[in-house]
Amino acid sequence: MTNNFDKALPYLESLSVLELLRVHRWTLHKLYDLGVVRTLNAPQGDWAETLVAEAYSGELVKRSGKGRDVLVDEMSIQVKSRVLRKKGSNKSSSIRSWDFEKLVAVIFDTRDLGVKEAREFDRDWVENRANYQGYVNAESLSLNATLMRSGEDVTERLEEAAVALDSRLSNS
Repeated sequence: MTNNFDKALPYLESLSVLELLRVHRWTLHKLYDLGVVRTLNAPQGDWAETLVAEAYSGELVKRSGKGRDVLVDEMSIQVKSRVLRKKGSNKSSSIRSWDFEKLVAVIFDTRDLGVKEAREFDRDWVENRANYQGYVNAESLSLNATLMRSGEDVTERLEEAAVALDSRLSNS
């Protein structure tokens, strides 16, 4: 990984709010064009799915894939992610279908979307710990410290995937 970000940081810090918003949108479009994200929404969910697909040598499921985000041979993986925050919700997005074998939970650093922690869980284990959310008629997980001490630690695997993707896509 290069230190171009460190070189650009003083310049970025000098930008106005409107200029920062333009850089943000340009960045999302660039990530979209590179195939890193699948939408122009906040990139953390797409980035998590892309990292898991790379780390597991899998394929991203088409957006209509209910309950699964990544397919590895015959195994389907649901991916949930959160940006680490001191305050606020640590709940995952809704789990609307249990049609997957594994769930990978990814916690990102708030400053740079670096992988802080990632864990893999069996579906049955997750199903026994999910909380029903009546207002959305779905389940969710609390991606708290207790949960993130369980399951298989795949943090290094996702960090390596991030470096591999960065190297491959930055040189294309």
